[in-house]
Amino acid sequence: MLTPTAPAPSVPEGALTDGIYEVGVDIEAGTYRTDGPDRSTLLPNCYYERARDASGTLDAVIANKNMNGPGIVTVEDGEIVRFSGACAWMKS
Repeated sequence: MLTPTAPAPSVPEGALTDGIYEVGVDIEAGTYRTDGPDRSTLLPNCYYERARDASGTLDAVIANKNMNGPGIVTVEDGEIVRFSGACAWMKS
């Protein structure tokens, strides 16, 4: 795993939280869903980014999104995915 963080105690078991993951290595390819951000946080927001590689360049970004409600993202083997915000992402 590239940069995982420990889940908060209220996060469901098996959920992905803030971190950068390599699809096919750290997490399975597929569709992930979130119910949205934890409303008790200062800035309730969810963010995901799908990238071709871990270079961090804008050219590598396939898609990204900020949201303050439920969300869904589908990731494929070989991609790098970053989750941040007060969200728990579960594989569908």
